[in-house]
Order: sequence, then C-alpha cells, then structure tokens
Amino acid sequence: MDIIDLRDTRDFGLLEHVYNELYLACFTDPDEQEDLEQYRTRLFDSQLPIPQPETHFLVAGENLSDPKSRVIGGFMICELYRESSCGLLTYIAVSPAMRGRGLGRILLRRAIDVLKVRCTGPQGLRAILAETHDPAQTDPASDAMSPRDRIEVMKKLGAYLVPVHYVQPELRPGDGRSRKLLLITFALDEHAKPSVSGKALTDFMHEFYRALGVTNPDVDLDYLQIKSDTHSTVTGQFIRKMTDIAQNLNMSMIQLS
Repeated sequence: MDIIDLRDTRDFGLLEHVYNELYLACFTDPDEQEDLEQYRTRLFDSQLPIPQPETHFLVAGENLSDPKSRVIGGFMICELYRESSCGLLTYIAVSPAMRGRGLGRILLRRAIDVLKVRCTGPQGLRAILAETHDPAQTDPASDAMSPRDRIEVMKKLGAYLVPVHYVQPELRPGDGRSRKLLLITFALDEHAKPSVSGKALTDFMHEFYRALGVTNPDVDLDYLQIKSDTHSTVTGQFIRKMTDIAQNLNMSMIQLS
C-alpha cells in the first residue's frame, strides 16, 4: 500500500475523491467539517504566513494515481505550526475494509515523520497534539463513531491525555467555541513515552488561537486558563479532576514538565 502527501502531488482529483468517499462519511457533523475548497487552497496555493499552519494531507491506498482503479485505504490530515514547532493531527480515518490492519498507526507515524522533516525550528518538532470528543459532554448519536469508541482508537495509537481545560476557538464565524473536546498527545518517537513541556504547549496554543482569529490571546480568558493550567496542574483540585477523567477513560495522562 502506498502513502502519498497531496501537498507534494497536487492531485486535486484524488483530494476530491478522498474527501467525498471517506472524509464526509467519517466526519458527519457539519460543525466539524472543513470545505473541500479550503483544503485545495491550503495544499496547492501559496503558503499563508505565520500563524497559519502548513497543512499536509496523507492518503494511503493502491493505484492512487489512476482515477479508474484507485482504492482508498485511509488518510491523515496534519498541520505544522511553524512558530511554535508543534504539530496538530486534525483528522484520521481508515476505510471499513482496511480496519484492524494497523493502518492508523502507520499513518500516524508517517505524519509525525513528515512534520519532523518539515520543521525548521532550532529544537526540532516539540510536540504532537490532537483533539478528541469528551465522552462526558458529547452525544454518541452526533457522530459516525461514538466518543468513547474514538477514545479507544486514540489510546491504541498511543494517545495520552493533556491535563488542561481545553477550549477550541471557533472554526468559522458564528460557530462558537467548542468546550466538548479533550486535548491529547502522542510520542514523537514510536517507542518512547509522550512528553510535552509547558512552554511548548503554551507556545502552540498562542499560535493556534491566533491562526483561528483570536487577535491577542494574551487577553483571552480561555487561553489564559490553559496557560494557568499548564503552570499549576501538578497540585490542587484541577489535577484531581483531570485524574478522575483519565481514570474514567482508562487513559494515561502526561505530566507537563
């Protein structure tokens, strides 16, 4: 099975095929979908300046260059935040016919490798982060996969919980911020335990909030809460709450250094 990065091949036909065949089938909530044209712009047009990330769209399958015979196995969309030297995994999906074969882990490791190569910061890639639904706050009927099942998939891929009050800024004007997500992280190296420094996390969040239209995160209450959590999660009531969440999900939790 081949894996290609659409940022390199610039194959809009394949992008459209994957988007219509697998992306829309796996991410059914309109509030979480991004438009096909947005991906075309991010992948094929001139790179927008920081804080906008560099997007990579990895596609796994067979005969990918042939529209008549191609078979799509799965995809991973990831973003490199170049100022903070951190990566964000935004979407991963594997076709029903290919599940149970380890393709999700292969796509994850390939995405991390791509971001490592593309990262030019002096420290290299500092962290890999992702979002997932909080089962305690999400209706299982609202998505193609229940939040708890999605958590189980992420755990099998090596996800650890990041202990902060995570709030995602609105993706589109009028959508409102999402407070139903958990922040997770993965190890940069396959056989290592995930580790994220507090500085890397707050640097990423500052850039991420700006990329989503928050002009000055330093006066944004949600960003300031994340920053506060980062510096105080080792003690107190909040860390006990996050520990309870992790235990309820049977999920490991990192300690921010």
